Amino acid sequence: MRLILFAALAFLAACNQKPANSTTNLPSDWSLENLKGKVKQVKSQTFIVDSVTGNTGKLDQKTEEDYNDKGFVTSYIESDGKDSMVTKQELSHNDDGTFKGQTTTVNGKPKSSLQLEYDKNGKVTMARTYDSTSKQDGYFTDIVLNKFGQPTSAKNYHMDKTPKMSFENNYDGLYYVGGNSKDSVGKTTYSSKIALDDKKNPARKEEMTTDKGVTKNTVTTFTYDGWDKQGNWTQQTVMNDKGKKIKIIKRIIEYMP
Repeated sequence: MRLILFAALAFLAACNQKPANSTTNLPSDWSLENLKGKVKQVKSQTFIVDSVTGNTGKLDQKTEEDYNDKGFVTSYIESDGKDSMVTKQELSHNDDGTFKGQTTTVNGKPKSSLQLEYDKNGKVTMARTYDSTSKQDGYFTDIVLNKFGQPTSAKNYHMDKTPKMSFENNYDGLYYVGGNSKDSVGKTTYSSKIALDDKKNPARKEEMTTDKGVTKNTVTTFTYDGWDKQGNWTQQTVMNDKGKKIKIIKRIIEYMP
């Protein structure tokens, strides 16, 4: 469903929020995810490619994303290849498509939740995060949105008001093309830059991650090997910086009547 990092950040950065005094309708998640037609569900399977033979190997990950008839995501399920770790995120929206919040469970047990607050002009002012016991454990402020209602930046705090992290997102029109996140002292811990192809699908991604003082840079490229009648891709090949296949992603897309 989305391209960003942490659970709360992923949904704040992923789900539409209405800019203050907006007179235009929000773009649907169909549009933001570059899906054509009235998509009901997208199921994907990610397979590891054998580094020696180049053959498609074991199933590594599965996802299932459901949409309502307005084109907004209502749930997202992610599991490993053996279904031993199943994460489910359920999202709620207002009638105009503005994002209200989400809950996350792991193997059926509560993990976290996120709720947004708006002022009388429809501007999102805060996003509160909660732990598995529904106790608030943090919040986002300084949330800036672009004209499509997508967040371009926000700051995250602990309950004692000390900084936790911050992020910035970049877009090419509707489409996410990278960004960065910083830790509590303002040091960049993650950054990405995504180049899109002529169909607005990701073609190349550069990433930098820093963990415990160790920085890692990676370059990934993508090709598309299958398409359905609506023009949505059904198979994606993921390659490393040497052009070697590392993953194959297959999608099954179900449409509304």
